[in-house]
Amino acid sequence: MSSNKITLKKIAEIAGVHRSTVDKVIHNRPGVSDAVREKILRILKEKDYQPNFIGRALRNQENRKTIAVVSSRVNSEPYLHQGIQQAVQEVGVFGYDVEYYIFDIEQIDQQIEMLYTLARQKINGIILQALYDARIPGVVSDLAECGIPVVLLNFDHPGCTDALCYIGQDSRKAGRTAAHLAKAFLHGSGRIAVINGYYEKILNIYDRCSGFTAYLAEIAPAVEIAEIVDSSENAHDLYHAAIDLLRRQQIDCIYATSSGTEGIGKAIGELGLQDRTHIICHDLYPEILRMLREGMVWATLSQDLEKQGYLAFQYLVYYLLKGIDPPSKKILIEVDIRLKENMPET
Repeated sequence: MSSNKITLKKIAEIAGVHRSTVDKVIHNRPGVSDAVREKILRILKEKDYQPNFIGRALRNQENRKTIAVVSSRVNSEPYLHQGIQQAVQEVGVFGYDVEYYIFDIEQIDQQIEMLYTLARQKINGIILQALYDARIPGVVSDLAECGIPVVLLNFDHPGCTDALCYIGQDSRKAGRTAAHLAKAFLHGSGRIAVINGYYEKILNIYDRCSGFTAYLAEIAPAVEIAEIVDSSENAHDLYHAAIDLLRRQQIDCIYATSSGTEGIGKAIGELGLQDRTHIICHDLYPEILRMLREGMVWATLSQDLEKQGYLAFQYLVYYLLKGIDPPSKKILIEVDIRLKENMPET
C-alpha cells in the first residue's frame, strides 16, 4: 500500500493498540513491551508505512527539544504560563526549551496556521489553549499523525480524541456548583442574571453557562433567570454590560462566567447596589479577592490555573522522555469554592 493511503491511525487499528503506542514505536520512545513493539514494526514494514513530509522532517532534527505553548490572549493566560514556567525550572535539566505563541481572541485562523507551521519546524510537542473552532479536532489529529503530541490546556474541545490529554476543569460541573451556591445565597428565590465573556468562542464559558442554567432550573425553580448577557472578558465591556442591565431591572445576583469581573463590581458600586446585588464568579485574580473580602462577591470558584500549566508541561515531557502516558485522557482540576469566610489572612 502506498504511503499516502496508510496512516498512523490505521496502523494502530490493525495492531489493536492506541495511536500513541504506534507513535512511541516510530520515534523509538520507551513504554512499549517488546512483543507489541515487534508486532507494530512488522505491520509498518508489511504496509510500507512512511511518515508524511512533516514526519520525515521531524526525523532530521530529533536532537532539537522544543515545546511550543500556543495560547489565546485571555485573562487566564498569564497564570497558566506561570505554572508552565515553574515546571520548566524543575525539569529544565532535561534540556527542553519553551516557545510561546499568543493570539488574540479573533485570531483563530492565525492560531491554526501557526500549529501547522510549528509542525514543519520540527517541534517536539505542543501545549494548546485553543479557542472553540470546528477545525481544531482535525488539526490535532494531523499533528498526532506527524508524531507531535498535543496537550489541551484549560479549553477542552469535543472530538479531540487524538490529543494526548486535556487538563482543566469540568466546566459544566463548575456551572452546576455555581447554581447550588446561588440557590443557597438567595434562599431559594430571587432574580439572577448571567453575564458571559466570549460565549461563542470559549467552550468552557458555554459549558459553565449551560450547566448553571439547567441545574438552577432543576433545583431552584423559584429563582428567576432574568437575563443572559454575552459580552467579553474585558472589564470595560463587562462594566457597560452590567450598567445597562442593572439600570433596566432589579437583580439580586449576577453569575459571571468569565474573568473581567471587576468591571461588574465597578458598575454595582457606582449604582450604589453593593448591599443588594452580589456576584458569584470564577478564579482568584486580585480584584476578585478584594471584592470577596468586601462582601460584593459572595463566592468564587477557583480552577487553579498555575497547576493546570504545571501539569501540562510535566505530562508532556514525561511522555516525550519516557513514553509515560498521562494517568487519564481528561485530567480534571477540582472545583475549589472560596468564600469570604475561608479566605487566607492577608
